[in-house]
Amino acid sequence: PSARDSLEKWFRANPKMASSATTPIIAALLCSLYEVKSEMPATELDLYHRRFELLLGRWEKAKGIPSLPSDVRKRYEHYLMSLAHMNHCAERRSFTRREALEMGEEYVVGGIHRSVEDLVADCIHRGILEVDGMGGLSFGHLTYQEYLCAEYLAHENNVTFITKVLLNPWWKKVLDF
Repeated sequence: PSARDSLEKWFRANPKMASSATTPIIAALLCSLYEVKSEMPATELDLYHRRFELLLGRWEKAKGIPSLPSDVRKRYEHYLMSLAHMNHCAERRSFTRREALEMGEEYVVGGIHRSVEDLVADCIHRGILEVDGMGGLSFGHLTYQEYLCAEYLAHENNVTFITKVLLNPWWKKVLDF
């Protein structure tokens, strides 16, 4: 009850996040962050950023996964952003293992991965990528892909590309982020 009261108090102080929490995925993410005593987000963008921070960091101990050095964590982030962008450009929610392996070639880190397969397997083990019923891979929820794709666009800052997709409904959430 005290945790619930504390979370309700936080929602009263953060009405925008309280409004966003009516979406089940956002409510679940907020509860996950609250449960691990993470700093609570002020925006939906910050919420997704913290989710990936948890998957690439703070949940490592709970899952018994070796901690990633910060430079390797950055490489994972860039890999995931590139993979999300590639997939979003194709207007789909899943991709093949082969595509994930091809995209991962430049992100393999010696001493951490023996092969690009190790990188993909580690992303699956960390819960960042999920295997679907057909053997394909995805980010689990489209919003995760959209967030990572938005991070890619912010990083690359390709104004010509952004202008091209501006009115395309498939890109709305990416551009909102």
